[in-house]
Amino acid sequence: MHLYDCSVGQFIERVTAGQIVDALTRNFRSRLDARPTDSETKSWRESLGAFAETVSGEGLDEAWIVLEYQLPLSSSRLDCMLLGSDQASVKSAVVLEFKQWDRFDACGVPDVVSLGGLEKLHPSAQARAYCRYLAQTHSAFAGGAIRLQGAAYLHNLREDRVRDFAAPDYYTLLSEAPVFTADTARDLGRFVAERTGQGAGRDLVERVLRGGFLPSRRLLENVARSIAGHEPWTLLDEQLVVFKRILADIVRARETGERQVVVVTGGPGTGKSVIAVQVVGAAARQEYAVVHATGSKAFTTNMRAVVGQDGEAIFRYTHNFRDAPPASVDLIVCDEAHRLRQKTQFGPRIYSRRPQAEEIIDAAKVAVFLLDRQQSVRLNETGSVEGIASYAAARGVPVQIYDLNTQFRCAGSESYVRWVEHALGLGAEGSLAWRRNGEYEVKIFDDPTELERAIRARADDGSSARLVAGFCWEWSDPMADGALVPDVRIGNWERPWNRKPAEMLRHGKGAPPVAGEHPYTIWATRPEGMEEVGCIYSAQGFEFDYVGVIFGKDLRWDRRQGRWRSDLDMNCDTSFKRGLRRDETLAVQQLGHVYRVLSTRGMKGTYFYFLDSDTRARFGELLGDA
Repeated sequence: MHLYDCSVGQFIERVTAGQIVDALTRNFRSRLDARPTDSETKSWRESLGAFAETVSGEGLDEAWIVLEYQLPLSSSRLDCMLLGSDQASVKSAVVLEFKQWDRFDACGVPDVVSLGGLEKLHPSAQARAYCRYLAQTHSAFAGGAIRLQGAAYLHNLREDRVRDFAAPDYYTLLSEAPVFTADTARDLGRFVAERTGQGAGRDLVERVLRGGFLPSRRLLENVARSIAGHEPWTLLDEQLVVFKRILADIVRARETGERQVVVVTGGPGTGKSVIAVQVVGAAARQEYAVVHATGSKAFTTNMRAVVGQDGEAIFRYTHNFRDAPPASVDLIVCDEAHRLRQKTQFGPRIYSRRPQAEEIIDAAKVAVFLLDRQQSVRLNETGSVEGIASYAAARGVPVQIYDLNTQFRCAGSESYVRWVEHALGLGAEGSLAWRRNGEYEVKIFDDPTELERAIRARADDGSSARLVAGFCWEWSDPMADGALVPDVRIGNWERPWNRKPAEMLRHGKGAPPVAGEHPYTIWATRPEGMEEVGCIYSAQGFEFDYVGVIFGKDLRWDRRQGRWRSDLDMNCDTSFKRGLRRDETLAVQQLGHVYRVLSTRGMKGTYFYFLDSDTRARFGELLGDA
């Protein structure tokens, strides 16, 4: 999807006539079902006007310009792409990132600059990343037949303010994607003309504009190699049945065009995520176009870190398929499908009104959904077996449903998981067989300091261990010096939540996460994660040997009435609470899902601390300790 394309000669004429911004606005509305913001239209007017003046007279009339081109399976749009050939008839594409900045500062972070006190990605790094992504995922570029070059144009920046922008920290970056300013605009014109000045034939334009998602062979090899080398991801029993069935479905779909939907259900620790990554690795080895999709930022960033810098092209989010052509991806594996949304919305803007499950089914030859019926924690999470099956049926796509029974997490103890569900009012009465048989360790602590001490002792013994908590404290931005605020306070004990991702910071966007450095990945895999407390969004999708759960007062046992009650005033997750105050039964159920997730992250044991005494007594009774 893109908003506008024409020859460069036509572009210059239409900018001069004041027609380009109106055309972009019309197409924005019709193709994105939304209105561009005032800042977007202002940037189009200023940047495109400056660029038209820059390339005027450079002999680029037969080159082709594409504006606001959306990257395959991504919500990101690049500002401008020029298509053409050089003097040697080599087909080329130049990706340009426009900025209206007139000043900034170096900040000592690679590929990042400071803009008004906020960390922003260096424009050259942005353009370079777009080129790399196209080379990895776009059918026209994946084979290397079209040369890609990135650059940035800061048309309001004067040379006397460029010193920090070209600091030694950025030398390598600028050699790969140069920056042009108001004083070097003519250099930009020559730069583009050298690469695209011989014009773009219609075949080149069609290949780029009609091309789709097709990962490069090198990328697929890297993903397959990374997953194959990760020993914990081994399949057993019914997991292997599902794995083999999915691979057979891909082969049949490629050979016959027959599409398939596979739904895999299972509780915590039954291996859904293991199946997901192993299927992705196997499909990548066979060079199928494959995508792993989830709504979990924690899990996705962790997988990108495992695979390396190329992981972003394969490990995507469930909202990335709105504009994907029908059946354009051989296999989409949607893990944590219970988190699928009925519509995709970012703040006030609705990105898509179609159900995400529907978009994924349409985009894939084979769509695989892995879900746990009791892990949905927000009302707008609508992934269900019934819903997915109905979307498939409406398209005439057959559905195969599998249920995983073998328990791998919680020491393989199905009875412990059933006990947790019973304790939270989510399932039938559970037994204590897991405790009598010594299958799993559960302890209740009366002091958070003792809970933390026990978790740290497990970590010191070589086990993986983390603290998690209900969302009963505000989650603050870091302080000015980067230090975390100790939000989780109980008496004299206090600890911070794990660090926020940049896009969650209230004062504005920071730099994009670097593979291996994302806050969720650091919390889950680095030693410093022991100093922080994870919430539901940090913990979902991860597992540890031991987990310490701080059970808040948003869900408490009413001893006199013998039932669970919600207290949403004690919960600080605004998005979660939306729509729950009118329905006490639903609020209790959703909070139960949250604490079920937190209480089943452990492979060997779960340690509890309860803020509410009656809730603590209830769990003690169910453990037979009262």
